[in-house]
This record gives sequence, C-alpha cells and structure tokens, in this order.
Amino acid sequence: MTSIEASATYRLPPSAWAFGWLCLAAQVLALLDRGHSSADAPWVLVSMLLSALVVAWFARGVLTGARGRTAVVYVLLAIGLLLHAFDAIASPSALDWLGLLIALVQLGALMTYTASDDYQAMRRAGGARPEAVEHIGALLVVAVLTGALGGLTADPNGNDSPIQLRVGL
Repeated sequence: MTSIEASATYRLPPSAWAFGWLCLAAQVLALLDRGHSSADAPWVLVSMLLSALVVAWFARGVLTGARGRTAVVYVLLAIGLLLHAFDAIASPSALDWLGLLIALVQLGALMTYTASDDYQAMRRAGGARPEAVEHIGALLVVAVLTGALGGLTADPNGNDSPIQLRVGL
C-alpha cells in the first residue's frame, strides 16, 4: 500500500472525535452556566485567541502521542471530574449532573484513544505518521473553537474585571 492509499483510507479513531466533541460540549455547557466574560472587548478577544492556541497545542500533542501533554490533559480532566462531582453533590442541579456525566465520558474517551493502536503507533513514530497528521486538522478546528469559547466564558468565581486576561480551559 502506498502512502497515498494509506492517507486516503486513514481515519482518526472514533474515541478521538468523541473526546474532541465532548470537550466542546463541556465548554458550551460552561458558557451557558456562567455566561460570557464581562471584561472589555480587546481583553476578551486576546483571551479567546490565547485559549484557542493553548487548547490546540495540547490537542495536537494528545493526537500525535506526546506523552507530556497527554499526561497534563489527564491531570486536568481528573481535577475537573472531582470539581464536577463536588458541584453535583453540593448543589444538585441538572447542569451540574450533566457536567459530571460529560466529564466522566470525556475521561473514558481519552482512555480509549490513548489505549488504541493508533495512539501507540503515533507514539512509536514520534507523532510523524504522515497518513495521520494530515487528518487531525479537522479535529484541531474543534479544539480551536473549544479554546476560543473558554476565553469567552466568564470566570467561574465571577471575578470579571474590565481588564482581564484569562486562558479558559
């Protein structure tokens, strides 16, 4: 099989797509729950840009098998899962329980992807499998959108000031 044939038949595992869409769903849920940032427009735009870049960088690392970035994502998901569990227990609203459910399924999707043959092959190739790298672009668009919404979402503590720079994940 030539590299062109391999590239034409390659598809990211469904677990990678599920994880990306679940991250976007979690960010939309946070935006619905907290509303948008009340900081001045230029600061919100800069926060959106920085958040989009950071999330895309981590997403690319996870998709291409970068062990360090994948470990950081696991830690952030575990912390998020614990926070969602505390929220759901402390004030059991439908949004809190939905956030907890999304966090659980996110963790499962990431675990499924990182256990996949695709992830292991990316690790062995140092993230340079040409047939795979050219296919992660569409999923990185989802990551950029997720990050941009994170920069738009209000601070969870309600501490939005007119001049504020945040990276919302």
